[in-house]
Amino acid sequence: MQYDDKHCGSAVPHYYHNWGDDGEHRCEGSPWPINRYEKRLPVKVKTEYAASRSGKLIHDVDPEGCHVGIWHGPVHDWGFRSQGEGGWVYRTDADLLVKLRCRFPSVLRNPILIKEDALPNYMQIEDILHGLREMKMCPHCAKLRR
Repeated sequence: MQYDDKHCGSAVPHYYHNWGDDGEHRCEGSPWPINRYEKRLPVKVKTEYAASRSGKLIHDVDPEGCHVGIWHGPVHDWGFRSQGEGGWVYRTDADLLVKLRCRFPSVLRNPILIKEDALPNYMQIEDILHGLREMKMCPHCAKLRR
């Protein structure tokens, strides 16, 4: 099919799209007054352990690791992403990437952070979908700890 570059005529900001009866026109879109992208910042993680929200292993946090906080704002609007349209959907305004001592995995996104004195409380985690989950210490992290 042969497309022609013809704007759809809408003054409302929008992305590239095809339009027309058979989609024969190609509109390049209209620019938004605001364009924002995620912001990545270094963060300090002060807990000793981290666990995935769905896994069964508790890992050692790398004390010298490059931990990252990622802030997600609404791309074309001011404010916070969770306040926008559809804010009732599970969305977060920020994510946390935690570097682990081992390489299996080497990074966890939005983990459960566990302090040393609270570790016994996290050896069993109540999972809404699967019931009680037995947790174990990561064997790869244990080898690196020695």
